[in-house]
Amino acid sequence: MDKRKKFELLAKVESELAKRADSLGILTLSEAERTYLLGCWAKGALDCNGFAYFFAGPCDAEATALAFEGLGFYDAAAACCRAVAELPNGKPIQDSEQLTAWVKQQGEPLIERWNGFCKPIWDISSEQFDEALAKFIREHKDGFDLKLDISPLL
Repeated sequence: MDKRKKFELLAKVESELAKRADSLGILTLSEAERTYLLGCWAKGALDCNGFAYFFAGPCDAEATALAFEGLGFYDAAAACCRAVAELPNGKPIQDSEQLTAWVKQQGEPLIERWNGFCKPIWDISSEQFDEALAKFIREHKDGFDLKLDISPLL
């Protein structure tokens, strides 16, 4: 399967899972489906604006670290753990205004540390990420309940 078709099919898998999670709740997804979806979401969020953006949305840093680990990105998983450890009590601040105020109070040194933690995530190329997703689907095909035909990935 060529790279473009693989990318498009993997994006369709993510879209189908996201729609189901949005309508029925993420806990209705299987463990494999949650790993896939959280990995995709986190990679996208962190690639855009790093941990400040990631923590501004609803996130489960522990589940995200486990998702990266499940996809084989151990350095990315460790980066999530290091970034969340910087937060008060080692837990994300749920209120976005409080988070923004706390980040401003910490200043540029925090952003620089968080950006350093993002490096192993930013270093994952699109091709590497897509291959890891395809491999994950192959290894956990029984954990996916999709309307979409994923047989080209298997």
